[in-house]
Amino acid sequence: MASVAVSPIPSSLSSPNGLSASSPATSVDELDSEPAEETIHTINHLIQARAKGRHGNEPIVAYPLSGTEYTYYTPKQLDTLVEAASVHYSKVIPQRQSSDEPVQVVGLLGPSDFEYMITLLAISRLGHTVLLLSTRIAEDAYVSLIENTKAAFLITYPSFQAVGERVASRTAIVQQPVLASENYDFPGADTLSLPPAQMDGSVDAKHICWIIHSSGSTGHPKPIYQTHAGALKNYANNFGLRGFITLPLFHAHGISCLFRAIHSQKLIYLYNANLPLTAPHLLATLKNHQEIEILYAVPYALKLLSESDEGLHMMARLELVMFGGSSCPKPIGDKLVQNGVRLVSHYGTTETGQLMTSFRERDDLDWDYVRPGPTLLPYLRWEEHMSGIYELCVLEGWPSKVASNRPDNSYATKDLFEKHPTKPNAWRYYARLDDTLVLENGEKANPLIIEGVARNDPNVAEAIAFGANKPRLGLFLIPATSSRCQTDDQLIEAVFPAIERCNAELPAYAYISRDMIHVLPADAPYRKTDKGTVIRAAFYRDYQDQIDQIYEAEDASGDQVLEGAELEAFLREQLLEVAPGIDASTLGATTDIFSLGVDSLQSIRL
Repeated sequence: MASVAVSPIPSSLSSPNGLSASSPATSVDELDSEPAEETIHTINHLIQARAKGRHGNEPIVAYPLSGTEYTYYTPKQLDTLVEAASVHYSKVIPQRQSSDEPVQVVGLLGPSDFEYMITLLAISRLGHTVLLLSTRIAEDAYVSLIENTKAAFLITYPSFQAVGERVASRTAIVQQPVLASENYDFPGADTLSLPPAQMDGSVDAKHICWIIHSSGSTGHPKPIYQTHAGALKNYANNFGLRGFITLPLFHAHGISCLFRAIHSQKLIYLYNANLPLTAPHLLATLKNHQEIEILYAVPYALKLLSESDEGLHMMARLELVMFGGSSCPKPIGDKLVQNGVRLVSHYGTTETGQLMTSFRERDDLDWDYVRPGPTLLPYLRWEEHMSGIYELCVLEGWPSKVASNRPDNSYATKDLFEKHPTKPNAWRYYARLDDTLVLENGEKANPLIIEGVARNDPNVAEAIAFGANKPRLGLFLIPATSSRCQTDDQLIEAVFPAIERCNAELPAYAYISRDMIHVLPADAPYRKTDKGTVIRAAFYRDYQDQIDQIYEAEDASGDQVLEGAELEAFLREQLLEVAPGIDASTLGATTDIFSLGVDSLQSIRL
């Protein structure tokens, strides 16, 4: 075993930190006061400061060597491992010796495991910028990002060696294999050190530490630049709780959670990148490590845990369950809250940092309404797009904002929110501006609501609504591998009662009828973001033929020839199906159906 021995879990971690269930959001300084420390300018400076601090010998990061068997690392151990890895990487990627030397961009492509974390810290220690590449984008997207960021080096894992070689052949980048653990974790590793460098922290704070990128749902991914100063400002905003995170480090929320833990000096468990995201694996960590106080997850992980009483119990005992990256379907969130889970929605963007959470008093059940804090309020602008629906814009001056897309240097998020009917400064996520489906008559339907209801069924792995520029909405279902339904009709039959209940609460134009629900194969291919959500634009492109066929078949259907009383009875029956809210007793042969609330889309369907 290496000389940098891993730490056993201390017994002190078995007791909670005493945060009250009804406590408001508390900064780490209030939870664990420290003597005043020097100003931290860079990510590397943060690691070194934590290694030298009074918590330097206490576990800060836990990662499984295999399965869910975790190994613990202290800040001092991380610092030693990062130094040894930096020495190795410096043979190819030169260390900056002063703040006057140019910063180079180094791409990193591979699974988000422990070596990944050590590598990104080592590149940062060498004084360079890390381009964090998703493992789920296409070769052309890698080429675009490398060219746009002028990256000089690309570190690849063996599983991405081939694509790395192809990218290198199309660009001027130098490919370098990722460092295996035996190259930095071995007897004598603590004797390795880089030459001293003359760095000016105030200068380097303005340099870029990470480049993260968008999902590329509407084209090539766009690089998003994060300075050391902006990142550290973001990481200082934390709950001071021991955590468990399931997101990869190349995702903005993932890397933020890791460094918030390091900043607050609270242990964080990282999900094993070599394991599929399943309920048994999640439960194994939560059951075996009772010291975990907060779970950071995407909604898919919450869905998995919510499908068993054990999962609900494990989440209910935590101080917080926090999700981000995409919206949590309301049925799932409601189920968690009703079972005692303190569910908190997180909202932020890579371009602006964390902005709002739904942190609230325990008896407040509005888990899906986020609230901006008083320091953020002056930097927000809400632009109304439709009645009661607003796009969030972040104004110039907000410290964590690193991008602008408006002439006044504000950043329009393209995220739509709806106001709480009674509570001030409370907003519920509605949809992405890009997600909104504009129907044939100009009505704007939000697909997320009905998708969330369908996805809540354990027989369903994914649900995608469609219908842009069409007369009405349709819905694709992709069965879960564990589905108990043997046929497509059985799956639709299982899901439709919940959809019907949801229809009753939606505008008429957003209604999904049974005949517009179609089932795709369980192994149907579709592109997903790192958050696990469907890339909507790509899905619509890939399945355009199937969508067109559905509407063509609908237009061509019908072989009955009716007249007189039979025709009236048929139309009456069809109208009540199209508009189930109509009181049948008010419907006569000469009734103006528009006076009963039938809209243009319903009349088109009829």
